[in-house]
Amino acid sequence: MTQPTRRDASFIVRIWWEGRDQATDEPIWRGQAQHAATGEAVSFRNLEQLGGFIRRWTGALTTENNLQSDTRAEPPEPS
Repeated sequence: MTQPTRRDASFIVRIWWEGRDQATDEPIWRGQAQHAATGEAVSFRNLEQLGGFIRRWTGALTTENNLQSDTRAEPPEPS
């Protein structure tokens, strides 16, 4: 199923830390995320999976498309 690509979306996210992986000593993150508009929810085992779920709804943010459409940018400093 293809999701619409948007720059904004609302999510309910709960994350918690469960210690460190014995093999890599990396933090172990767990969590749940829910897309507010549809109720679609996922569980994740690392922050990269959370990012993947959010990108499905918002699209990948790149510097190029951010600079072209960011209307909240601060005005330049006076010379």
